Amino acid sequence: TPSIAFAEGITWPEWKYLVHTTRIYSVADFLDDPLDPRHGYKGQFDYEKTLDMLDQQDSFDKLYLKQSFYGQIFPKTTTGMHLFLGLGRNLPVYRYFYLGGPDSFVGMNYDEFFGPNVAIYGIDNKIRLNNRFSLLAIFNGGNLWDDYQNFDLTKNRYTGYGGGIQINTIAGPFRFIIGHSGGITYQYFTLGFSLSTRMDERY
Repeated sequence: TPSIAFAEGITWPEWKYLVHTTRIYSVADFLDDPLDPRHGYKGQFDYEKTLDMLDQQDSFDKLYLKQSFYGQIFPKTTTGMHLFLGLGRNLPVYRYFYLGGPDSFVGMNYDEFFGPNVAIYGIDNKIRLNNRFSLLAIFNGGNLWDDYQNFDLTKNRYTGYGGGIQINTIAGPFRFIIGHSGGITYQYFTLGFSLSTRMDERY
């Protein structure tokens, strides 16, 4: 059998990137149903700061805030209003906010909407045809900017919209959504609930 022999052993370089941070995280959840809410409020707050007194590569601050409100203005219709704000000071690229997809910005691909400072606002309506089937209509907008102190809603603005169906199954809600933004259309299929690594940690 052919083989290749090396005179000396191959050693791969060791790569270490030390970052020490402290973090404050809180969640307030008053939703009537975690998977398919009709009423309630959910708020998430996360603040992370590097421990600059320790020897490390980076020094940054990072603030994450998400607010969601649900209510029924009309019978069999649930309206959700959402606000996401991510602010960063001296954020390295690997700590940017990475968002996109049906749970954060419909009309964009997963992790396509990213930057050191992000604002997203959105509204969605769910029309319940019966206990199993619902129609969905979604609109969202957002901004990206470099310096957290120079927030300007008129620059780097993006919008997206979409529609679809939801079917409640024994495994959780199944959703098929078509989203459009910037001349590009995406199709999303989701089943069950969103893993925390997508919205609450991957940002």
